[in-house]
Amino acid sequence: MMNRTVKTAFMLLLGAASVQARDVAGVITYENNSRLGAGGNGNQVMIRTNINGNESVETLDVITFNQTFTFNGIFGKLASERGGFAGMPAGMPLPSGGPQVIVAQRAGSARPSANGAGQGLPQLPFTNATYIDLSKQQFLQVLETTGGKKEAWFTAEPFKTATDFKPTEKTKKIAGYSCKKATAKLKDELFTIWYTTEIPLTFSPINGLVPPGGGFVLQAESSNRSFEAKK
Repeated sequence: MMNRTVKTAFMLLLGAASVQARDVAGVITYENNSRLGAGGNGNQVMIRTNINGNESVETLDVITFNQTFTFNGIFGKLASERGGFAGMPAGMPLPSGGPQVIVAQRAGSARPSANGAGQGLPQLPFTNATYIDLSKQQFLQVLETTGGKKEAWFTAEPFKTATDFKPTEKTKKIAGYSCKKATAKLKDELFTIWYTTEIPLTFSPINGLVPPGGGFVLQAESSNRSFEAKK
C-alpha cells in the first residue's frame, strides 16, 4: 500500500529531473484506435445517451481516444482520454479474455437509472494513473481511491521488449521525427512499428512493443488496434 506522499514524490521528481534532462523533455500525443466486434477483440461497447429524458443507445465498431505522454528524460506520465465517455476511467485498458459488453455514457448526458430516470451508472470510486520510470525502464501503475478515506496502491512492471523483432531499411517522418520501420509480435498480434532514435529515450505506450536495441515508438499498428503520434 502507498499513501499520497508517494504520488507527490513522483511529481516532485518530474519537476526536479526536468532541470537535469531539459534537452529531452517534451510531450507526445498519441491517437489510438481499437477495433471491436467482428475482426476485433470480440467486445462490444454500447454508448447510452440521455438528454432531457430522450434516451438513445449506439454500438461502436471502433473506439478512438488520445494518450498524452509527458516526459523529462528520467520520468514520465501517460494520461488517457476515452473520447469523452464516462464510466471508462483514463488509463484503463479495454477488457480482454473473451467477448464482453461495456456500457458507457457520453460525458454531459444525464445518468439514467434502472427505471430510466435519475442516477444510474455511478462514478467509479478510484482513479488510475500510469507513470514511467525511464531511467529504470519500468511502468508504475498508481490506483487511488476517491472516497472519504484516501488510500493508494502501486505496481511496477519492467519494460518488455518486442518479440520476433525484425527491423527494415524503410524510414518515414512522424510528428517531425525520422522513424525506422520494424515488425514484431505481441502474443498473437503482428505489429508494424515505427520508432525513432532522435529522442534519446526508450519507450513504447504499449508494454511489449519496446524495441530490443532501444528507441522511442511513435506508431504501431496491428489488425485490431493502432496508435500514432500526432504531437
